[in-house]
Amino acid sequence: MTLRFVGVGILLIFGACQGGPTLRQTQSGAQRTQRNESVAGVAVDGAGLNLRAYVAQMNFVFPDESAELTRSMVRTEMARLEAERLAVVIPKDRVDRAFQSFENGLIAQLGSSSTPDEWAMARHDALWREVMPLYRMHLAQNLRYQVVLRADARLTGRVGMFWFITGELQEAQRWASSLEAGRDPKSLLQESLIPGPNPDGSYPPVSRELPGEAGERLQNAGVGQIIGPIQFEGDRSWRVGVVTAIFPPEAELPPIAILLDELENQPVDALEARAWFEKMSRRYTVSTSLSSFSGPTQAFDFSR
Repeated sequence: MTLRFVGVGILLIFGACQGGPTLRQTQSGAQRTQRNESVAGVAVDGAGLNLRAYVAQMNFVFPDESAELTRSMVRTEMARLEAERLAVVIPKDRVDRAFQSFENGLIAQLGSSSTPDEWAMARHDALWREVMPLYRMHLAQNLRYQVVLRADARLTGRVGMFWFITGELQEAQRWASSLEAGRDPKSLLQESLIPGPNPDGSYPPVSRELPGEAGERLQNAGVGQIIGPIQFEGDRSWRVGVVTAIFPPEAELPPIAILLDELENQPVDALEARAWFEKMSRRYTVSTSLSSFSGPTQAFDFSR
């Protein structure tokens, strides 16, 4: 199983702009202002497309996609900061291996109907060799993100669990009651919508810092403790959990190669990813509010 690559082929909005914010000196003293920035390659009668107008319109027309891209870019930056803090460096050979796996998968998917060059021209208006560095960069960033996420879980402590998932609160309450009365958790596996990936139906160890009530209950949990019924924000399903193992915080990280191998066998869980994002958002004071009204009314203007 290869590490999952999130965000392949996304629109690189901020990589397509010219220049960046600058500081200007005014008669009233130093004042921070934003220089006009235009999107490279887009102009009308010599006037460039204002970057802020472009981003605002993208967010207005494609709000869900813009929010996901913003979250992805924030996640990448938080992972970069965490990698610096933890001294995590992804070995070049592992990036090479991940990229080769991606390229092989692309070629297999295209089959005899197309070539990587034809696909890249149709998607990016560029040859495959020209866009390869961007795909490789995103793969490297995703590997780094997964490693620092798993590293944080190891350093703060993890738990192994059974999770039983249902769409009905009453069924979840019945499960919790039967487990509290001593029912064998494995007997519930056939009733759960999504059994765990381990051979015994349990889930691999995850951070005990899960979102909401689950994380609060897990801070001082012991083996056999029942968690739930709980419903995570944004979920329609209900969960009941049983703690199967406690893994205390580790004093130091194992080699990066060990973490990468672990991630291949135990990919990042959605709850684990959400917990890490929320924790890092607090650590680095993150804001992800992208306004549709932040752009100027005049979308095209001359560089100043």
